[in-house]
Amino acid sequence: MNVESKEWLERNLQSNKSVQIILTYAQSIDGCIAGRDKQQLLLSGKQSMEMTHALRSISDAIVVGIGTVLNEDPGLNARIPTLAPLNDQPTPIIIDPHLRTPLTAKVISNYTKGVGKAPIVLTSVERCNEDKRQALEGAGVRVEQILQGDGQWRREYFTHLSHVYSFKRVMIEGGATVIKGLLSSDGVVDELVVTVSPVLIGSAGLSIISDKVPSLRHKDSRVFGKDVVFIASTQ
Repeated sequence: MNVESKEWLERNLQSNKSVQIILTYAQSIDGCIAGRDKQQLLLSGKQSMEMTHALRSISDAIVVGIGTVLNEDPGLNARIPTLAPLNDQPTPIIIDPHLRTPLTAKVISNYTKGVGKAPIVLTSVERCNEDKRQALEGAGVRVEQILQGDGQWRREYFTHLSHVYSFKRVMIEGGATVIKGLLSSDGVVDELVVTVSPVLIGSAGLSIISDKVPSLRHKDSRVFGKDVVFIASTQ
């Protein structure tokens, strides 16, 4: 399945841009990505989860916000159905304006164990704590002090990373604040890969849709087990 997933993704995610930004997440039929009080839900089935890890393996970097790191401690590596070779692993990137990434984070331990690449932390140009920075860098983390203080998403962040680290394809997985911010920002995201699970969460669920959303052009969709995965480009 992973070979088929990779072929399907590569076919529909071709790009001639210097850096391609892909936003990906799983949601319920009624547009929720989490339950009451941001309760984490396992929405993706086995097959669509394998597809997501295939996307990780063909991406140069994978981005999450600091909230996801603190609440879920994800590994952010490609490991389903089996652990991908280190060369096929994406570089973890954490959006962390106040340098709250713990030294015990799984993305750091994965790097020290040789099952993940050295993570990058993007932090604020205004609020960088030098002691925290030195501690993270001592653990192998690369700290990039590029985030502006207004909380707005800018494509320049990823253009900078492309120039410094030669990233060509960057996937962004969340969490909710990151997804909502990107969907309401102009000109940042190129493609969406969205898994829709056949469940209803209800009004107490966490939706990531805001008043401002991009126009989309459907590229392809495919059934993965119980889920449907849509690929669309922004217009």
